[in-house]
Amino acid sequence: MSGESALREVLAKACQVLFATRAAGDGLAGHLSARLDGERMLIKPRPASWRSVTPADLIVLDGNGNRVDGPASAESEVREWPIHARIYRARPDVVCVMHAHPVASTLMGSLGIALEPLD
Repeated sequence: MSGESALREVLAKACQVLFATRAAGDGLAGHLSARLDGERMLIKPRPASWRSVTPADLIVLDGNGNRVDGPASAESEVREWPIHARIYRARPDVVCVMHAHPVASTLMGSLGIALEPLD
């Protein structure tokens, strides 16, 4: 199994675990990505459900948000790609980025309650 194939397997499984533990919020919005190299990231597109995402559902974007592993389409929509790209540019040591909308933190943010890490 190639590096990208193995990473696809791990990222898809991580999405399912995050959904099962309710860390992925509503199960659709948000993205999980992994750095492939200095210019590309593997990412879960919005239409793919956190619960049932497969390795084949994941797409590859460059640092400008362009899909580079196939044609762009509604199924490959990732509006929040800049969050991931900017973190990868600013932090070469970061290999994975998660952007999600967990219910509790979304509610706390809406009410102005400070979020504090627990561990």
